[in-house]
Amino acid sequence: MNEHMLNGRSSTANRTTAGRWTVAAALLASTMTLLAACGGSATGGSAPESSAPVIRADVPASPSPTSTTTSASGTASAVSAVASTITSGGVDVSWSGSGTGYVVEFRESSAGTWSDPSGTCALDSTKISAATTCIVTGLEPGQRYTFQVAPYVNGGPGTFSSSTSSSDILALGVPLAPVIVTPTATGRTTATVTFTAPTSDGGSPITAYTVTSNPAGGSSSTRTTAGTFTVTGLTPGTSYTFTVTATNTYGTSLPSAASATVTPRTNYIVGDTGPGGGKVFYVSSTGFACGPTLASRCYNLEVGTKNETATRWCTFTATLITGASSYAIGYGYMNTTNMQNSSPSCITGAWKPATDYRGGGLSDWYLPSKLELNALSSARAAVGMAGDTNNYWSSSQVNMSEAWFMSGPGVYGGMKQNWNYVRPVRAF
Repeated sequence: MNEHMLNGRSSTANRTTAGRWTVAAALLASTMTLLAACGGSATGGSAPESSAPVIRADVPASPSPTSTTTSASGTASAVSAVASTITSGGVDVSWSGSGTGYVVEFRESSAGTWSDPSGTCALDSTKISAATTCIVTGLEPGQRYTFQVAPYVNGGPGTFSSSTSSSDILALGVPLAPVIVTPTATGRTTATVTFTAPTSDGGSPITAYTVTSNPAGGSSSTRTTAGTFTVTGLTPGTSYTFTVTATNTYGTSLPSAASATVTPRTNYIVGDTGPGGGKVFYVSSTGFACGPTLASRCYNLEVGTKNETATRWCTFTATLITGASSYAIGYGYMNTTNMQNSSPSCITGAWKPATDYRGGGLSDWYLPSKLELNALSSARAAVGMAGDTNNYWSSSQVNMSEAWFMSGPGVYGGMKQNWNYVRPVRAF
């Protein structure tokens, strides 16, 4: 007896006669192919034969795929670009066109790879806008760029062509940072900072450079060209670094890299600016007696920066003033005090403009002694008096009718009745 078999998915049915088969719906997928075979004879069974696809009537057919692209169209032409006058590193891009969206791209100058921009020209903004202007931001000031525009069509850019590219445009903005070459401590409270201009001024001329000290406290004036700053107001013995910034119409650059460290010295040298604003002309490592009664110890002498009124040495020009004949360094204050107290012989004279001087807001200025005037003569170049040919009184008498005075490189005796200038000094 022959046996017939029907197979669908993993289920199998058997019967002994040919005919119509009924397959339960639960056994069918939505679409299935059935296999039938006959077997069980002495010579073996027949090979399986496939049916045409069977579709379940109770399962809906799958929908056909549909396109997700749009059929938008448009044009873009006459692209122009202008550097923003408001936004650093910004360029205003505009074009003529018709459409519901656009694609804007940029690249450096006429080479390089086209890229999507930032700002309102970013694709997320322009592809859904019919506007024909936008701003590209984040560009490098001082670099030249080209821009191109195409309509946004079917999920991407339409055709770019030569007519849709702008000419090169220079992006404008803040300068790059200057470069510090070297700082140098030049005094107890001063330093110089030398720097070079940045490699790009941002496409706009630099109007000012500014130096900043760290720690704060140093000050300097701004300048319009690269070179060397003089920084004042530093604290002796304190270590400093410096940075420089450049400014143009768009704003101020990032600071330069910090300079090497410098430390202003704590001791004075000839030519330094003293506490009274004068110039140091004498320095002693061991010190000397000073003050109106020689009760103090000083190490430096400074001279005032301007000439005081010419005058006779004293009111009476042929009188020996007691206590005003000492020559030594540090004795000028005592000589001056004794001149001032010798009324009526010296009611006025060279002592008065010296003691009236208030350089640095200090009141301990006096008329120098002979050896103090000698020291000043030797340091004329260092204190700005190299070409000075004026005569200057000392507080030391030669005799009753003469006193010592400085003239150029030397100190000489001269008549007290002569009219000479006064340069006040002070010890500290």
